[in-house]
Amino acid sequence: MTGPYISHSETPLGDRSWVRRVPAGEQIPSDELTVYKAVALTRLVCPDSNIPSTTALATINKVEGRELGLMRGANIVMPNLTPSEYRVNYEIYPDKACVNETAEMCRGCLQGRVESIGRTLGTAPGGRA
Repeated sequence: MTGPYISHSETPLGDRSWVRRVPAGEQIPSDELTVYKAVALTRLVCPDSNIPSTTALATINKVEGRELGLMRGANIVMPNLTPSEYRVNYEIYPDKACVNETAEMCRGCLQGRVESIGRTLGTAPGGRA
């Protein structure tokens, strides 16, 4: 999967004290633009692959993260179908997008976002032959 890694502060990976410091200029940036570049490069190298525009992208850019992922090569969006009463307990990373939406709200939101960039929301299985 190509997407940003967002660590949770209440996990061992969120406690950055263990991180080995990499000299300036040697660390690959962990930012939104780098994710979009990775999505685009993956599309070029693996043209038949399913590449998601993830909820993590929607979390780091709530305005248009998923749309920008789709416009740069992703071809999948994943709705959040977890029942609302359980979503607050599934905090994979802080401030996760769409936590307060119902499944119906999520579908409507995703459809609007996909259509806003001139695409159609598919409903068939997304597997590749």
